[in-house]
Amino acid sequence: MAEKSDETLLAEVIEVVSRHRDREVAADTDLVADLNLDSIDIAELVAEIEDHFHVVIPMERLPRIRTVADIADDLAPLLPGGRVTRSA
Repeated sequence: MAEKSDETLLAEVIEVVSRHRDREVAADTDLVADLNLDSIDIAELVAEIEDHFHVVIPMERLPRIRTVADIADDLAPLLPGGRVTRSA
């Protein structure tokens, strides 16, 4: 898998979250306040993200995930290449 830009990664995360909740989603969308996700919903969403990107997000990261951007930030170092590349 080729390295992804931060913007591409965030767009893919937004797409997955949107499918999970079928709502308009942005980087700053709060999973609890804006999407009304509870802890089980968040765990299911993380599992869907893991399946989509073929990674495992460590459980200790879950409490820190509040927004869609947080998912992308925690996901980036887990992808092949270790970190996404910033596009110009």
